[in-house]
Amino acid sequence: MPVHLSLQATGSPNLPEDPDSGRGQEAEDIVLVVSSAHARIGKEREMMKCFQCGKGRLVNKFVEIPGQVRGESVSVHAEASVCGRCGFQVLSSAQSAAYGLAVADAYRERHGLLTSKELKEIRKTLAMSQRDLAAFLRIGVASVKRWEVGLIQDEAMDRLIRLGTNPQIARANAEQLERRLQGRIVERRAKPRLTYSMHCRPLYAVFSVRKGVTSGPTLLLAAA
Repeated sequence: MPVHLSLQATGSPNLPEDPDSGRGQEAEDIVLVVSSAHARIGKEREMMKCFQCGKGRLVNKFVEIPGQVRGESVSVHAEASVCGRCGFQVLSSAQSAAYGLAVADAYRERHGLLTSKELKEIRKTLAMSQRDLAAFLRIGVASVKRWEVGLIQDEAMDRLIRLGTNPQIARANAEQLERRLQGRIVERRAKPRLTYSMHCRPLYAVFSVRKGVTSGPTLLLAAA
């Protein structure tokens, strides 16, 4: 039976695209992805010939695989079938999915975003299903499912998740908001205002003419 093969970029194998950000996953390196349904397993698979050189044998082991996510280079330690002769790397569809998740989480950690594992732990701590968490955050359940398999949430959504699921972060945010609002109130009270008094004394004009001066009278102002 022939083995079904496909070429995929290492930066985005089986990694869901982010429909909100509109930024696709960019990648440079190319690896061979073999369908798990057709790939041999165990010792038989390790004896597969290399698809590139045709002489070496593929052996499963963990290697550093580079890639790019949203224009940034990342490198993760993931399992692949590697030719002992030429170093050619082959990923099964299952390995490709695991690699894609590892790449997404590496990007998340770099930018301080919740990883897939952390998102799952939050949901389990709250004893919520994916549908329950989606309803609680008022988002689609598809988003929660995608986050847990590698979709990278943006910073605004990450903050919403933290505020909605972490009481300490929510309290700190509420306290910060109260201090800000209180500061605005104090600032408004401290602003000087123009006041008008009904007891202002009216002014009247006095013209003074000096003897021997031909330049005209001098205007003097005085209060009544």
